[in-house]
Amino acid sequence: MTLLDATVRDGSYYVDFKFSSEDVSEIVGRVAKLGFKYIEIGHGKGLNANSLKHGLAMQTDEEYMNAAKLVCKESKLGCFCIPEIARLDDIKKAASNGMNFLRIGQNADDIESVKEYVVKSKEEGLEVMVNFMKTYLISPKEFSKKAKLVKEWGADCVYVVDSSGGMLPNQIVDYYKYVRDETDIKIGLHCHDNLGLAVSNSLLAYELGYDFIDTTLQGVGTVSYTHLTLPTNSRV
Repeated sequence: MTLLDATVRDGSYYVDFKFSSEDVSEIVGRVAKLGFKYIEIGHGKGLNANSLKHGLAMQTDEEYMNAAKLVCKESKLGCFCIPEIARLDDIKKAASNGMNFLRIGQNADDIESVKEYVVKSKEEGLEVMVNFMKTYLISPKEFSKKAKLVKEWGADCVYVVDSSGGMLPNQIVDYYKYVRDETDIKIGLHCHDNLGLAVSNSLLAYELGYDFIDTTLQGVGTVSYTHLTLPTNSRV
């Protein structure tokens, strides 16, 4: 199981996307020293989101990437990408600026729209994870079928995403088991903590065999729904 830290990316909601380059270097440097192998950076809504519509960040995508690279030599760095916001050219920009992975997010009932983004990311040599935002919009059986589909497109991992923080333990189990019955693609979990279940659901995911579990330092995350994933001092 691998922990993925999203403090900079998801945590940017908490500061109205106003992390500076210095902030990013400080956070990424500390997380890398803790031994995290995957660190996600950038605007909360991903590549090309820096705008009046989606929230003005303090720095550009490239400046965030450069700030992270300065202090991170061993860990893999990556960004988020939402097809309605990011352009295909932004994927090439991420790859050319030293990013190692890309997480492509889309609502679970519209996941077919990410296909060209997955294909483009693989062409650029990136590791690709597909986040099924609001996973609970589709059944575990449908999720497993779509997980198999995105693997055929080239994706390396699919994510169960509890966007409203209301998923119960039995759902964490069901989504995992249905996928495992259908395909061997890697599976990740991204929790929010509205019901106070984020940490326990993440620990359950660890026991089940999920491949990736998301974390943020001190549970920092979006203001609209507190994003609390595994604390960095967790035993897992």
